[in-house]
Amino acid sequence: MEPNRYPQPINRRPEPDRRLDFWKEIAEFLRCGERTVSRWEAERGLPVHRVPGSGRGRVFAYTAELGRWLDAGGPGQAPAKEESPDLSPKW
Repeated sequence: MEPNRYPQPINRRPEPDRRLDFWKEIAEFLRCGERTVSRWEAERGLPVHRVPGSGRGRVFAYTAELGRWLDAGGPGQAPAKEESPDLSPKW
């Protein structure tokens, strides 16, 4: 029997929880580009943590959290809506 040639979905692979320390590692885990991962963090709530005192550059993520994010809808989930102030008159 011929082995399956298609890659298994990333969130279905049994993998121990480990820490990914760079945008590049996170992007490779999710099989997409670094800019996409950064956008998903801003728009879709990708669970990425920032190293304290390093500004916006240094990030890390845990594979278990990324897996749960994927299982919850991942990149297909609706973008987070920003709260806008209620400007309607208060009669």
